[in-house]
Amino acid sequence: MKIFKHWKAHVFFLLPLITLVLISSDATGANRVTLQPVLTVSEEYDDNIFLDKENKKSDYITTASPGIILNIDSEKNGLSLDYAPTWVWYHKYSGKDTVRHRGTFNFWQGFGKHLKFNLRDSYLKSEDILETFEPGQASQLLTHTRRPYQRNDARASLDYQFGPEDYLTAGYRHNFIKRDDPLFYDTVEHGPFATLSYWFTKADGVEFSYSFTRYEYEYDQGPDSTDDFDGHQAGGRYIHRFGPHTKAYINYQFTARSSKEGPDEYDYKVHNGRIGVAHDFSSKTSAVLECGYYRPEEKAEDAGSGMSYSASLTRRIEHGNIILSAERGWDEGFLEVEPRGFTRYSSASAKIDYTIWKDLDAYAGISYRKNKYFFEEEDDETYAGQCGIRLKILRWLSVGLNYTRRDRRSDYPIYEYTDNRVMITFSARHPEGFRWIF
Repeated sequence: MKIFKHWKAHVFFLLPLITLVLISSDATGANRVTLQPVLTVSEEYDDNIFLDKENKKSDYITTASPGIILNIDSEKNGLSLDYAPTWVWYHKYSGKDTVRHRGTFNFWQGFGKHLKFNLRDSYLKSEDILETFEPGQASQLLTHTRRPYQRNDARASLDYQFGPEDYLTAGYRHNFIKRDDPLFYDTVEHGPFATLSYWFTKADGVEFSYSFTRYEYEYDQGPDSTDDFDGHQAGGRYIHRFGPHTKAYINYQFTARSSKEGPDEYDYKVHNGRIGVAHDFSSKTSAVLECGYYRPEEKAEDAGSGMSYSASLTRRIEHGNIILSAERGWDEGFLEVEPRGFTRYSSASAKIDYTIWKDLDAYAGISYRKNKYFFEEEDDETYAGQCGIRLKILRWLSVGLNYTRRDRRSDYPIYEYTDNRVMITFSARHPEGFRWIF
């Protein structure tokens, strides 16, 4: 069944209204409401708006984004909404003018002391494939059209807390990406999940998780795709605390993809085991180190087994923070602007935030990622860096200046590019917001 085919109204825009009705029915306790209007205006220069190595096109892009941040809390439930449409004007390529949308929505409802219902949703509509929900999650493969796409991630769950750190979570997620490009299909992933955490003592605990995912594909033109497939993922972790500042753990995860009618690349299994340790050296310095081994089977077996690791160091310095990280392993990207399957990767990043003086902040970061796509012929490397400053002019007004550079190198020339962006941004928001209690 193609559940995406008749999806016309986005859930994100319906949930706030539904939830406000639920909250307004709570007459047993006071609701604390905070509404904060926000306005952001920016001017950006991009020297390669289509991310094309051989035919660079530059443009100035103006954006205006009025938004709201809404929070409603009571003893039994709560709601938060952060939403902003963005009007986009291209100076040269006015045919690309559009309206972007970005929003997050969270709602929780308590049922007694131990049971809680959670509902979360994130929505993004943009023509810029480097814009994502979270930094560092840009699409690894590329398109060069600046055609709009929509991404929505929704999750509902029931959480049962039966101990200080013991809980059972069960829920359902529904995520999709819709591409306004006839060359690509739309993708939906949905299915149930469950997680159990139980601590035998204050020092020893276990975590178990399982999820089933149905992936469905659909073309805007032509017959329905038969590329649908199922995914299973199960894992377990044992954790031991050596003290308040150190813990070690060992975990195993099994991932399976199974396609009955689709292409062979969706039939594979991956075994992944890791051991790790996390340690707080002081109140200002902490580190996490993991290492392990993964082994693919069936159609991905030729990709080869390999070592995996992740390491991170966080250091709070006077007036700032430093974060260093490195990682190697495998992942997938079925909900990227251009979907990909089993991918081996290695990455590293460093970033710093620093307060120069009371109202002036600076930041900088660099990152590197290398991909080896098993079901594609090309491999690639991406070097990225950014830096900027933020100045608070008034209690309600700030200005920021940002520079970003990305350099993609690939075995396949169509995926190579360099891109430089310079942006100045003015942000205005009510310092405290408007508050009510009812």
